[in-house]
Amino acid sequence: ITIWQAVAFVFGFFIIVAPLGEHYLENPAQFSGRVNEVSIFQEGYVKQLLGPNASLPGSLPALLLEQTRRTLHLFGRAGDQGGFYSGNTPNFDVVTSAMIWLGLGATLARPRRYHEASLLVWFFLGILFSSILTLGAQSGQRILIVTTAAFLFGGVLMARLWSLVQRLPVRNIEWLAAPAGTTLALWLLSANITIYFFEYVPRAEMSEQTAVAREMANNGPGRYHTYLLTTPIFDPNHPSIKFIARGVEATNLRNAAEFKPPPDDGLGVAVIALEAHLADLQALEARLPGGTENRVFAPTGRVLYLVYRVPPKG
Repeated sequence: ITIWQAVAFVFGFFIIVAPLGEHYLENPAQFSGRVNEVSIFQEGYVKQLLGPNASLPGSLPALLLEQTRRTLHLFGRAGDQGGFYSGNTPNFDVVTSAMIWLGLGATLARPRRYHEASLLVWFFLGILFSSILTLGAQSGQRILIVTTAAFLFGGVLMARLWSLVQRLPVRNIEWLAAPAGTTLALWLLSANITIYFFEYVPRAEMSEQTAVAREMANNGPGRYHTYLLTTPIFDPNHPSIKFIARGVEATNLRNAAEFKPPPDDGLGVAVIALEAHLADLQALEARLPGGTENRVFAPTGRVLYLVYRVPPKG
């Protein structure tokens, strides 16, 4: 590793981190507040993870070991436990997972080469700060920053295997590259389409947010006054809702007593509720006559949410 390669790596790191660093320098309370919120160095979390007799700093080695185990398990056959996605489906298919781990071994075999060293720093610093030192550890949305590095390990493996194949005493062996690579790529494509579109969907537990967001988007902006009876699971500020239902405003209700009738402006009223808020929804239906109630089901037959809609006037 030359000095200029190291300088380039640090400079690239600075470009990525500088905007966020500037924001937190201007708002230090946000940084400290977020660290206190998600840090593993909390007595309650330590006891929850390791048992009632665990405490810091004595249990620190066991705490870091368990966090590391959970984090690395994400790159095997484990599912995401962060609460945004289903934990029943593994993050990676078996071939991709094997390529990641074998590629990590191939990368560790040449740690002093710039390409491998930068990849190892990227991966291990990423999982340290985004998973090992944060609550739960098995959180897919936090380790997104190292997902590319994980796939690059697979690339290192393929490059190393190809270099070994080229040493075989076979003429024109390069002609194998296209059919072999294409076959593997098509198999992985087929496997992941099956996983994400056929296996994942029927088992997705945390799909209420996406379904509610689509309901809001279908209503469209400027047609309904939208109310959500979805706490404490999520509220109108949930990322899925803000992304899918862009431009649609919604009022969060913790119960029916918080409802205030909208102005008489000709717009309809849509109240979307989780099944736990059925009594609140029925109370609002009595106050808002003339609407219809529908239940939306998951592929497994479970009720995702209920919607009561009073159509716009005219």
